Amino acid sequence: MADEVQIDPELVTSVYNTCVNAVNSELAPDMASLQAVVQSLLSPAGGLYMQDTSAALEQEFTDFSANMQNLFNQILSFATTFQNIAGSLMNSDANMASQISSQTAAASTTARTPAMSSPRT
Repeated sequence: MADEVQIDPELVTSVYNTCVNAVNSELAPDMASLQAVVQSLLSPAGGLYMQDTSAALEQEFTDFSANMQNLFNQILSFATTFQNIAGSLMNSDANMASQISSQTAAASTTARTPAMSSPRT
């Protein structure tokens, strides 16, 4: 039967790092740059300014940016949860092995120690 639980800490760490790096090194900075460009475009001297529409577009983009920030936070939350679950499973495996070893050692010691009989009265 195939192993039912397999944990590769290097792959787990790689997924975590990929998610964190994507948000912090690419997505969030690109979104901030895009926001600056859009705000500039929608200003009176920007290049896509319309007296009534620009304010609505800017609000729409602000809402979009907030949604993107929520997405970034969810990606980071997923990455942390993913790493924590793998870590918990690895710790659980080590703890169970330690408990089994301790119980086996205790049982072995008990089995070798002759039982003391109580004195007859």
